[in-house]
Amino acid sequence: MDKVSASSPKKGLKILIIIAIISSVLFGVVFSIILVLRQEKSMYADFAKVISDPYEERYIESGTNLNPIKDAYKDTLVDFTTTSSNLQERLSYYLPYLLHLKFDKPTQSKAKKVLNEFTVAQNNFDAILKETKIDSIKETKNPYLYYGAFLPQYQKYIKAKYDIVRFIENHFENIGFSFSPYLNNLVKLANLYVEFSINIALPSIYVINDNPNNFNAFISDNNSMSLKFLNNKFLEFKNTFKNNVNQEATKQFNIKFSSIEKTFRVLMDTYYNLSNEKQTNFLKAEKKKPTTLSASDPNYETNFLLSYFATNGGKFVLDANHSYITTYFNF
Repeated sequence: MDKVSASSPKKGLKILIIIAIISSVLFGVVFSIILVLRQEKSMYADFAKVISDPYEERYIESGTNLNPIKDAYKDTLVDFTTTSSNLQERLSYYLPYLLHLKFDKPTQSKAKKVLNEFTVAQNNFDAILKETKIDSIKETKNPYLYYGAFLPQYQKYIKAKYDIVRFIENHFENIGFSFSPYLNNLVKLANLYVEFSINIALPSIYVINDNPNNFNAFISDNNSMSLKFLNNKFLEFKNTFKNNVNQEATKQFNIKFSSIEKTFRVLMDTYYNLSNEKQTNFLKAEKKKPTTLSASDPNYETNFLLSYFATNGGKFVLDANHSYITTYFNF
């Protein structure tokens, strides 16, 4: 009979301990991978919640919800839905790319923050939407509910959606994920219009009931430089994969766009620095160019803004219709 060494049980125990340690490490690695994948999948799903079918009742801007309000207040919702749908199209385009991108911890934290803020804005809008829908079918309606609560909350909801779009675009830019020059330039130009529509044009619609002097031409008119027109260009790109690769045209666009953006920022800052009373006066003012522009005029800031924004058909006539831009986009 073979002699059993006294050290054999100890060796066996060591082997079992080593196997247990390796198994634990492997389990930890596999569990971590699964957890990360679940987090990524969850993050993708959270972004996907921002996009819903507009023809279903569960969608916050469904026709079933908005139609009674549209019937009660003619034409005033067009600009809000145009701005919102513009961002919805962008989100639907970017979302599939997010499925293949990994967020680091800081980016995940920022994503959760912007998504949480959107959820709050969406829930608040959902609540006022239901209240306004009920009021809109009454024989005696409350227009102050519509203009004073519903539209401003709609504006905040669109702003929260825009913040998500900008978060995604900034993430793509930071990681060097590039789209075509055509799309990038189109988005840069559209972002000016979205920002303008959210901060100035949409408030101009509800600053007073049935205000006829609003900036809706900048948003929903189908002129050669409205948000609606740029959104149609975005859909054209999305459907045809149009890719402008003319380097000279891209160079000239970038030069001219830089000038447009600087001018635009000056004008936005001018508006933000106005008192509430002067902001309201500007939003209510008839949208036509002033005959004179003098720095000594007490209404100089308002006239300065009108001299740029109050143009034919609501277009950036002096800048955006520049030949470098119109040629580049084949307008």
